[in-house]
Amino acid sequence: MNPFRGQGLKSEHFNHEVNYIIDNFLVEQAITIYFAPPKQGKSVFSLGLTKYLYKNTDKIIQYFDFDNPLSALKERGASKIIEELLERLDYVHPETAAMTSHEVLKLLVEGAVGDAYRDYIFFFDSITDFVRDVQNEAMAKSFMNAMKRLRNAGATVILLHHTNKNEKNYQGAGVFKSAADNVYFMRQGSGTVEKALFLLDVEAGRFHVENSAFHLNKSTYELSIVAYDQAMIRPEEQSFIDSIKEVLKKNPDGIGQSQLLADIGKAKDDKLARINLSKYAGRFWEIKDGKGKLKLYFIL
Repeated sequence: MNPFRGQGLKSEHFNHEVNYIIDNFLVEQAITIYFAPPKQGKSVFSLGLTKYLYKNTDKIIQYFDFDNPLSALKERGASKIIEELLERLDYVHPETAAMTSHEVLKLLVEGAVGDAYRDYIFFFDSITDFVRDVQNEAMAKSFMNAMKRLRNAGATVILLHHTNKNEKNYQGAGVFKSAADNVYFMRQGSGTVEKALFLLDVEAGRFHVENSAFHLNKSTYELSIVAYDQAMIRPEEQSFIDSIKEVLKKNPDGIGQSQLLADIGKAKDDKLARINLSKYAGRFWEIKDGKGKLKLYFIL
């Protein structure tokens, strides 16, 4: 008798809804990878993301960090954050695990039965510490199959990875991208003294995901979501936008370009100012025809 007769998918198996833990960025019960060049703060961002997930979900978070030495974690102030989240965070490190990363992975896979991990979020920092040779297709596939086992048992899986030498793609075999559900390239934007800005650009998405941006408070590791388009605006451009909007608010009936530029201390032939007026038209202000050839600017 064929053992698979009657064992196929049935209607009840399709009751599963796609749930976003973070809208259009992090999907529950999915495998998410973000990769970045060196010194872009993957682990720092991940610690902030851990704190965010701790505060905004009821899930147990297990962070398997086989990349960062304890001295680096201490320097970043991670110990305070870990202590703060101890109730539902297990920050697993070689200093405490007393086993190799491969032994850790083996135990996790053995426990992936039914929906055993439905209440768990797993971080793996980083892929290169769990795969002996990321260029080896068979090893990479074996690792990603293990990640699928965890996902199929209900886990939300987050993987940190490195870029290759030219810093434009991730290290290793193609199966990392093809087997993951969502993949992002991570980089830092123009932050401030108090806050770092992280930009995550979609490289591959099995679900509907979008380019995303986050501010991270460097002292508290509080993570906040930022509109991606807003995050892409450079500080000097933001200052220009704020000045223009302030003038436009005072002129609800519209104002000509020359007077508008004069009111913010710019010459009417300032090339960069004129470029930015055009660049952000339709987003922060609109342009309408006035008398003759006059163009009037209005706040949106």
